[in-house]
Amino acid sequence: KDFCYTASVHRTHHDHRLAIVGASREEVSARLKQYLEGQLPKGVVTGQRMSPLPKLAFVFSGQGPQWWGMGRELLEQEPVFQEAIHQCDELLARHAGWSLLAELSRSETDSRLDQTEIAQPALLGLQVALAKLWQSWGILPDAVAGHSVGEIAAAHIAGVLSLEDAM
Repeated sequence: KDFCYTASVHRTHHDHRLAIVGASREEVSARLKQYLEGQLPKGVVTGQRMSPLPKLAFVFSGQGPQWWGMGRELLEQEPVFQEAIHQCDELLARHAGWSLLAELSRSETDSRLDQTEIAQPALLGLQVALAKLWQSWGILPDAVAGHSVGEIAAAHIAGVLSLEDAM
């Protein structure tokens, strides 16, 4: 047991693999000899090391990229996204006196997303909802980062802030 553990953890992991299973030293030796002669007997398996999965970061933006039509298709088509926006709307309404859902539903001419006090909470809510949607699909970040209001979204997704505190 110790030999197998040490061989798997405390050595260089080369690209090619060979595993031989046998009930005795003689059986393992015979199968290794057959493999070296170009055969692939029962109890011998070869393969290649799997490439490690790339690391993934969620990077949340600050104010600037907002526009009047953002998030509309996701609100219509994705229940997880919609639920997250509804949660953000409910929490924001306690303090802001306006509705995130109403703001995200305004027409281009009526949009107030050019106003900082509207844009920043809207960006926060949308970025949190998008991250929650990705997480529901199994897309999980190894790291998070954010700029300006994006720092708050990153802190929430990292588990540092509750959604209530973030909003």
